[in-house]
Amino acid sequence: NLSRSRRLNMSGILEKAKDSANTAKNKTMSAMGIKKENPTVVDELSETCPKLSYQQRMIGFGFCFGAGYLISFASFTFFVELLEGNPLPFVYVYTIGNILALSSSMFLVGPKRQFKNMFDDKRKW
Repeated sequence: NLSRSRRLNMSGILEKAKDSANTAKNKTMSAMGIKKENPTVVDELSETCPKLSYQQRMIGFGFCFGAGYLISFASFTFFVELLEGNPLPFVYVYTIGNILALSSSMFLVGPKRQFKNMFDDKRKW
């Protein structure tokens, strides 16, 4: 009888832990712009990228972020030319690296939400 009450108590604790984990997962997915519910037709038409899984988003973010900063650091190979008065090679490579690194955040929240956040009234001067 005592072991049965312990099993019931353990199952209740496990159920609470499972609910807490699901709540945390849903909040994280919501913060990253990953929708669980069925999207509307307007959402489908306004998406510029296909729906990506969580793992695909993390891989895309990591690749773009890493590649962007590698390209930015590689631009310093043109630093001597910059000092000699020819800034264009440095500027082009450095800018491409930064744009790639900054656009990596679109993998986390999606392009639609990223642009909404970028042009929000709170961000205006």
